[in-house]
Amino acid sequence: MVGKSNSTVKIVLRSDIKDKIDKKARLMGMGLSTYLRHLILKELVENDLPVYKASNYLNTVVKDSFRQKRYKTKEGKASELLTKLTK
Repeated sequence: MVGKSNSTVKIVLRSDIKDKIDKKARLMGMGLSTYLRHLILKELVENDLPVYKASNYLNTVVKDSFRQKRYKTKEGKASELLTKLTK
């Protein structure tokens, strides 16, 4: 996300509503702010964000990497994957 910056949003909730949301968040193993961010992003994905089909080339590269199990660790060869994708 080059050129994007984070924003802080303040939400005012009644205490009973905050308690209900907090309880759901804890059931999912999340903090309140993480759960609220999850709900907002879920709403955006379901309703606003366009979905594009991956190109055949990208599908081939991804399938190849999973077959070879090269990109499964954080220390893996992600730079090679990026190089392949930018060709």
